[in-house]
Amino acid sequence: MSNTQGRTVVTRVIPIPKDKVGLVIGRKGSRIREIREQTGVQLSINKENQALVRGTAEQCQNAEKIIKEIVTGAQDSEKGGFKKLHVDIPDKFMGVVIGKGYEKLNNISTRTGVTLKAFRGSPGLYFKGSREDEKKAIRQIKAIVNLAMKRSQNVEPPARFVYMDTAQMEENHEFELQKLQSDQVTGSGNNYFKLKLLEHPLGKETDDFADTESLKEKIRRVLWQIHKEKEEEGMVKIDMWSHFGHAYITKIDEDEEKDTFTLKEIKERVESTDGKSWKPIFKEGVLRIEVEAIERGLESFSATEDIRYDFTFYTPSCRDIRVKAWLVEEHSEDEGATAPSLMFSRSAPIPVKNVLTRVSSEDQSGSTSNEPCFHMCSQFQQRMRADIMIPSKGFDCRLSIRTCPNIPQTPEAEEEDRILESYLINMKIDQGQLKLPPSSELPGGFELFYHRRSLRRTYQCKTTDGEQFSLTVCKDQAKDVNIDHSDVWSFDETEVKVRIATM
Repeated sequence: MSNTQGRTVVTRVIPIPKDKVGLVIGRKGSRIREIREQTGVQLSINKENQALVRGTAEQCQNAEKIIKEIVTGAQDSEKGGFKKLHVDIPDKFMGVVIGKGYEKLNNISTRTGVTLKAFRGSPGLYFKGSREDEKKAIRQIKAIVNLAMKRSQNVEPPARFVYMDTAQMEENHEFELQKLQSDQVTGSGNNYFKLKLLEHPLGKETDDFADTESLKEKIRRVLWQIHKEKEEEGMVKIDMWSHFGHAYITKIDEDEEKDTFTLKEIKERVESTDGKSWKPIFKEGVLRIEVEAIERGLESFSATEDIRYDFTFYTPSCRDIRVKAWLVEEHSEDEGATAPSLMFSRSAPIPVKNVLTRVSSEDQSGSTSNEPCFHMCSQFQQRMRADIMIPSKGFDCRLSIRTCPNIPQTPEAEEEDRILESYLINMKIDQGQLKLPPSSELPGGFELFYHRRSLRRTYQCKTTDGEQFSLTVCKDQAKDVNIDHSDVWSFDETEVKVRIATM
């Protein structure tokens, strides 16, 4: 207690349930600012989920009353049986959520079972339905707002194009179209085809693509634009990857399905940008037999192994934060120890360029730790996606360029990051898996919606010209997490998908 200018100043500590912290903070700290403006107190939230309130006794009493109303839901007014939906939607994105003629809002209602309504003159949305259905609606709304936020930050739409490599082939090489079941590709019900090379001898094998000038020019344009942004706006971090997979073709006329086509005809169709020609669809991932063949050719290169975990959360302000943690096997020197144990890796085996916060244990000795070590990252912006079809090899690849702009963190975003970090710091390795604390301890307004475990083997490779690059074979198990998080830890039933990436 102190005395300032004749007024007695006191400090009060108000505990807040973890699942209500996001509500007290509000979108980008909006609720905290409102409480400060209405009452005149100094207000902050600490890592123990306590509100620290400082001001006169009357100011603190008024602030405490507002906070308790928020926590208990007493501030939620009802309108004709509708209750306030507990999600903060930025005003400029409200129209995106509602949609033309309530189309998007009605779609959300159909998918979740919640009746949603916007009232003129009342901020936010209102709902009728169960608490469980409300959670489902909030997740879908956050996904819509999150995508709209990302699009609003994009300098320009990402470049998308297709390139067909003609190495080892002649223009008169012929192909036929082999029809696939839709569930082999996307499960959307469309017809998909893959190219099947007819009996033609291939030319001499080469390490390079053929006729790449047009491909290089398109890539140069993207890189030039990024370079321009770096000069005008400061540091822009860039990330370039190539993922292997298979390209399939759709939008093929029925009378073309039985025809044969030359390489020249196919190249013209798939590279066309008129919107009327064939449309290639890239599906990431390769077959195990293909991976085994590739790895046999890499046996002479050194390799390292690790297990990477990814968790992606929505925050109260509809941002998404991806958490990345790497585990490695540690062989104990203790007498009698047999099997290696999993430990947190203090550093990432690859450059992590979009880091918001890097968390490591206080003990900095050694390359591994029993204490949680992880990166909290922002999402990249997609700048280019080039699908490269390689008919002579039996598989294709996608070249991606992404950037992470140097956007200053707002105090509200930093507060969200700190609150999420206080939850994540209690993750642990249990029975060979990385596990987060119980979902009941996840602070309010935060939501885990994606989870991936990847067993990775990274080779340090070198081309015949001496150029170095890394190639990573990933065995992924990924899933969208249920709204109640009931399936977050079980990967037993999750399909393993193998992918190969280079950087």
